[in-house]
Amino acid sequence: MIQLPVFSTIGQALSTLGLYFWKILLWLAIYVVIGCVPLGVVVVLSILAVVAHGGLSVLLASSFGLAALLAFFWLAALLWLLWASAPWHIRIYQLVIFGRVQPVSYLKMIFTARASRFVGYSLLVGLIAVVGFVLAAIPAVVGFNLVAPHGAAAQGPAMAQAMAQHGAVVLLGFLVSFALVIAFMVLVTPLQLTLPAVSVEEQPSMGRAYNLATGNKWRLFWSAVLVGLIFAVINLVIRLIGMAFGSAHNPGVALLFTPISLFVTLFSAASTTSVYAVAYRIFSGLPDPRAKDGPPAPNAAGM
Repeated sequence: MIQLPVFSTIGQALSTLGLYFWKILLWLAIYVVIGCVPLGVVVVLSILAVVAHGGLSVLLASSFGLAALLAFFWLAALLWLLWASAPWHIRIYQLVIFGRVQPVSYLKMIFTARASRFVGYSLLVGLIAVVGFVLAAIPAVVGFNLVAPHGAAAQGPAMAQAMAQHGAVVLLGFLVSFALVIAFMVLVTPLQLTLPAVSVEEQPSMGRAYNLATGNKWRLFWSAVLVGLIFAVINLVIRLIGMAFGSAHNPGVALLFTPISLFVTLFSAASTTSVYAVAYRIFSGLPDPRAKDGPPAPNAAGM
C-alpha cells in the first residue's frame, strides 16, 4: 500500500508552485479580470439603485421587481465568479500532475465540459461538507440551548444557574461536536481528490477518487491542514506588521497591506490545490512531472 509522505507532499506542492509562479499569477490575473468585472458591475448597479431610491428598505418596498432583478444579477455574477475560477484550478492540477496544461485558452476552457464537471463536483463536495458540519454541530447547539434557552437574553443569575446545572453537559456537547468535526474532516478530505481527477481524467468517478486515499486519510488530512497553517501564520505575521505600522488607524497603511494579505490568501488556496494534485499523482502511481519522461496532458479533444 502506498503511504503518502506528508512533508514531502507539501514540499513538492510548494516547489511546483514556485517553479511555475509567474504562470499561475498570470492565470490569476486573467481570472480576476474575467470573473470579477461582472461582479463589480453588479455592485455598482446595486449601489446606484439603492442611492436612487433613498435606501435599501425603500427599494425593497417600492420596487420589488427591480430588487428581484438585482438579486438575479447577484446570483448570476457569483455563479460566474465560481465558474470562471474553474480553469485556474484545473490548470494548477494539470501543471502539478503532468507538468503541462491543455492547449486551450483560459476563456475557452470556461465553456468546456471539463469545467462544467469541475464546478458541479465542487458544489457537490461543498454541499457534503456543509451538511456534515451542520450535523456535527448538533451536540454543541443542544448543550448551548440548555444553558441559554432564550438565546442571548439569558444573562446574569439565570445564566449562572443554568451553567451550574448543565455545565458538564454543555462541555460534553462541545467536545463531542469538536470530535465529530475532526472525524468528519478526515473522512471527507479524500473527496477533494475528485477535483484533480476531473481535471485530468476523461471519465472521472468520485468513488474511485475517494478510494485512492484508502489507508491515507489522516496523512492527506494533515498535508492539507499543515500547508494551510503555514500560510495562516504568514498572514498573521503580515497583519501584525501592518498593525505595528498603524494599519488600524491609517487607511493608507491598510491599503498597502491588504493586497499583500489577499495575495497570501490566494497563494494559500493554490498551495492547497497543489497538495491534492501531488497526492492524486502519488496515489495514481504517475511519475513526477519534473522527471524527463512525464505523462501526456489531456488534449483539447478530451474536454
